[in-house]
Amino acid sequence: MAQIIDVKIIQDPITKLWDIAIGPDGDLVGDDSFNTTLALSIFGDQRAAPDEMTSARLRRGWIGDIIADLPGFKTGSKRWLLDQARNDENTLNIMQSLLQEKLEWMVEEKLISRVDVVTVFRTQSLMEAEVTITLLSGQTLSYLFEAWKNTGI
Repeated sequence: MAQIIDVKIIQDPITKLWDIAIGPDGDLVGDDSFNTTLALSIFGDQRAAPDEMTSARLRRGWIGDIIADLPGFKTGSKRWLLDQARNDENTLNIMQSLLQEKLEWMVEEKLISRVDVVTVFRTQSLMEAEVTITLLSGQTLSYLFEAWKNTGI
């Protein structure tokens, strides 16, 4: 596998909420797969630019980016900006571009050799993103995420 160790995060299948995994010994569980890396990159809220969200207090983002030692890198994605978007081809294409761009850091850091994102509407109100990563060994791994769900509003 890749040279990456994260604290494992898991998603509750019913509530869809994410939480840190705690082992039976009460310690944090490690994760050397790409599950946590992908989840944080996709579902973390990257801070919006002023032209994307005019109100500064609504721009979201991760506070740790303020002190991060990675110039230009921002944790998470701007997927959240599409929360109230229409379920049309434009939203599908924007989501695919946002996620593809956000996951390229893993290629730049040489953790993987390639990442491909395909977004599709599974139902009228549910968009899924299939993320395929190619490891440095050439092996491919595929992950399926619920990328967007219409709120019905």
